[in-house]
Amino acid sequence: MELISGQSSKSLKNSPFISSRRVDSLPMSSLVVSKLIRRTQSNNVVFSGFGMREGKMISMLPEPEKRMDPLIAACEVMGKSVGRFSLPGHELYEWISPVFPTDSERHDRCRLAACLLSDICWNEHPDYRAEHAFLRTLRLPVSGMDHAQRVFLALAIYVRYGGDVGDEITKSVVSLIDGDALLGAIITGQALRLGHVLVGSAPGLLKLTYLTITDGILMLSTGHDQSLVEGEVVVRRLRNLAETLNLGYKIET
Repeated sequence: MELISGQSSKSLKNSPFISSRRVDSLPMSSLVVSKLIRRTQSNNVVFSGFGMREGKMISMLPEPEKRMDPLIAACEVMGKSVGRFSLPGHELYEWISPVFPTDSERHDRCRLAACLLSDICWNEHPDYRAEHAFLRTLRLPVSGMDHAQRVFLALAIYVRYGGDVGDEITKSVVSLIDGDALLGAIITGQALRLGHVLVGSAPGLLKLTYLTITDGILMLSTGHDQSLVEGEVVVRRLRNLAETLNLGYKIET
C-alpha cells in the first residue's frame, strides 16, 4: 500500500490490473488505509466483497436466517431452480460421503455445495456443457467461500460434466489450490458423475444403492435391482473413480 500511495495517477494508468475509475483515488486511499493499519496495529485486513450495506441487511434478518450458511443456502436455491427432476443435493451428499472417510472437515462444505449444484447445466449442449458449468460455478455471485474454495467447487462441477482438470480452461485458476484439494475436487466430481448416471438424476433412487470402501475395494451395492447397473457407462464411471482413489472396484447386486 505504501508503494501505491507514492505513485502518481499517470504511472498507475499503465497498470493493466487497476481500473481506470480507481486511478485518481487509489494513491490517497492506499495512504489512508496504510496509516489506519499502522495506528490500529492490525494483523489482518478483511475486505467485504459485497460492501458495507450487506452487513446492514444481514443485521436485519431474523435470527434463524442469520445462522444459515450463505454458500449452502444460495446453492440450495440455485440447484432447485435449475435442476431437472430435483435429485436432492443432500441425498447425493450422503451417498458420496463414504468415499471420503478421512477428509470429513476440510472440503465438507464445498462437497455439499457441489452436490447441490451438480445438475445446473443439464440443458446445455454436451459439446460445451462442462465448460459452461465450470465458468458459471467459478463466477457464482454468492458469498461464504474464499478463492480456493471457489476453485475447488468449480473444478468439481467441471469434472462432474466430464471435464479434465488439465484442460486449458482451468490453467488460470488451478494453481490457487494445493494437491490435496485438487484431488478432492476430482474425486467429488467423479462421484457425482457416477451418482447421476446411476439413477438418471431422478430423486429417491440413490437410497436403494450405496458405496463402501472395504479392503482396498470400492464397492457399489445395488440391492437386488440389477437394472441400475446395466450398460457399460456405470461400470466405466465406477472404474474411473476407483482408479483415482487407487482402489479396485466391484459391483454387488
